[in-house]
Amino acid sequence: MTLETSEPRRRTRALIWRLAAGASAAVAALAIPALPAAGAAAIPHSGASAGLDATAVTSGTLRGWGFNGDGELGNGTTDSSDVPVKVKLASGTTVTQVRQGCDFTVALTSTGSVLTWGDDTFGQLGNGTTGGVSTVPVKVSLPSGTKVTQVRAGCHHALALASTGRVLAWGYNFFGQLGDGLNTDSNVPVFADMPQGVKVKAITAGQYHNLALASNGTTVFAWGRNEFGQLGNGTRTDSNTPVLVTLGGVTLTTLTATFGDSLAVTTQGQVLTWGDNGFGELGDDLALAVATTPVFAKVPAGVKVVGAVGGSFHFLARTDTGDVLAWGDNTFGQLGDDTFTQRNVPTFTDLPPGATATTLGAGNRHSLALTSQGQVLGWGQGSSGELGQGSFIGSDTPVQAQIPANLVVTALGSGPGTGTSMAIVHKK
Repeated sequence: MTLETSEPRRRTRALIWRLAAGASAAVAALAIPALPAAGAAAIPHSGASAGLDATAVTSGTLRGWGFNGDGELGNGTTDSSDVPVKVKLASGTTVTQVRQGCDFTVALTSTGSVLTWGDDTFGQLGNGTTGGVSTVPVKVSLPSGTKVTQVRAGCHHALALASTGRVLAWGYNFFGQLGDGLNTDSNVPVFADMPQGVKVKAITAGQYHNLALASNGTTVFAWGRNEFGQLGNGTRTDSNTPVLVTLGGVTLTTLTATFGDSLAVTTQGQVLTWGDNGFGELGDDLALAVATTPVFAKVPAGVKVVGAVGGSFHFLARTDTGDVLAWGDNTFGQLGDDTFTQRNVPTFTDLPPGATATTLGAGNRHSLALTSQGQVLGWGQGSSGELGQGSFIGSDTPVQAQIPANLVVTALGSGPGTGTSMAIVHKK
C-alpha cells in the first residue's frame, strides 16, 4: 500500500491509506434496473448521513472523546481524551446534530443556527476567518434569515441544508465540493448551484464529495471529487456543480459516503454502492474494481437494511432487527467481527448478547453504535481514544464507552475522516 498524496496542500496528519496505483484499474459501470414501485419514505431529520445513522431528533448537550489535536472536542484544549469530555457550549444552547470532519466539528442547534470548532485552515469554521484553530464553538455566518435543518462534514468542508431546501457549503473547495461552480475555498457559506426548482430533503458528505437527495426521494445529485466514480454519473471527472447520479428510479431512504465511495439504501431495504472498491467497500464481492454507477451490495438473504454509515474505507449498515452489518477495510478491526480480515460483502458485527443497535456512527478507522439499552459501543482503532473506553487501545469487537452514569445518550456523531467521537446527551 502507498500513501494517498494527490491532494495539494493536504496536511500530513490527514493522509490516509489506499491501495497502490493500478489496484482499481477495472471500471464496473453497471446499469441499475428499476425496482418495483414503492411509496416514497420520508427521510428523518437526521437520517441521511456520512458517518452517522440516526432515526430521531433529540436535543441536548455534547460529550466528545478521541483525537483533539486541533480542538475538535471543543473543550478548550488540544488534549486528546480516551473518555468523554464536555463540549463548551454557551449557556442554554442545545444541539440536535453533530458531525466531525478530518480536523473540525460542526453542530446544529435547536434554534437552527450552526456552530463549528477545530481547525480553520480552509475556512471550514464558516465564520469569516481563515487559519488557526478554535478549541471552543464559534457561530457560522449564515445568510440572514436562514434556518438550517441538517449539517454534515467532509474532510475540510461543511454542508448545511436550509429549511427552504437549498444547500449551503463552506471550507475547502479544491475538488469543487462546495458545488458553487468554482474551485475557490470559502470561509463563509455559499449556495450550491442546484438545478432550478430542485428542493433537497437530505444531504451527506464524503471526505471530498457530497450527495443530495431531492424532495421526490428518487433523484440524487453529487458533486466534488470523482477520481473513483463516487459521483455515480458514469464518469471519473470531478464536478464543481451538482450532477445527476445514474439511478434506475428507485426510491431511497438513506445516503452516506466515505473517502471515495457512496451508498444509498432503498425503501425495500436494499443497498446500492458506487465508487472505489480497493478494500471491498462496494460490498459486491468484486474487490479491486471501481463502479462509476451504482451496483447492489450483497446483503444476506432475507435481511432488510434501514440505515447506513461510512468510515474512510468501510461501511456499516443497521438492519430492521437491530443487527449491524459491516464490510470493507478491517485493518484495525473496524468491522467488529473479531478479525482483522477485509470483507468484500456485508458481514455481521459481533455485538454483545442481547444488544440491538438504534444508531450507528463511523469514523476514519473506528465504528460506533448506540444500543436500545442506552450503551455506546465502539470498535476499531483506539490510538487516539476514539472508543472512549478509558484507554488508547483498539478493539476488533465492540467495547463500551464510559458515558457518565447520570447522562442519557440520545444520538451519536462521527464522520468518515475523523478520529473523534461525539454523543448528544441529557441528564437522567
